[in-house]
Amino acid sequence: MLTNDPQKEKLKLTVRGQVEKFAIISSKTISLRGVKGTEISKSITIVPVEKCRFKILGAKARKGTFISYTLSEKQDSGKTEYILTVQNQKQDNGSYHDIIDLTTDSKIQPVMNIRVFGNIFENNEKEKLSRKSKAGPYNRQPIRNLKSQNVTSQNPWDF
Repeated sequence: MLTNDPQKEKLKLTVRGQVEKFAIISSKTISLRGVKGTEISKSITIVPVEKCRFKILGAKARKGTFISYTLSEKQDSGKTEYILTVQNQKQDNGSYHDIIDLTTDSKIQPVMNIRVFGNIFENNEKEKLSRKSKAGPYNRQPIRNLKSQNVTSQNPWDF
């Protein structure tokens, strides 16, 4: 901390406290991953904690190019829940990202951010990806034994 005291221009300041949750959010990120031409959507739930009751006043995507979204409010056992549903709108292959800003009436946290990631691919690309993930590091072909093949080179890349 800086002061105007010439004897002690800088002071070391320590702040301690407990961090409390503002809301219970099922996920801070939404991943929209799937095959081109299929419906891809995900929903998350936002529940204000008892101490910090707030209302979500609106939602706005920063880019909004490849997504559409809806925000709905639901009462459950006297508690307000917000459901944010995001749908993919990208029609061709590729990936994208966006951020949805949720505006609240809270002075503690007037804006909450939800990150959105999308990856759209052809059906055959999904098969390639699943084959790669099934291979894993322990299911690959064994490394060739150079001695059993009478290789004279010391370079391990010579077969």
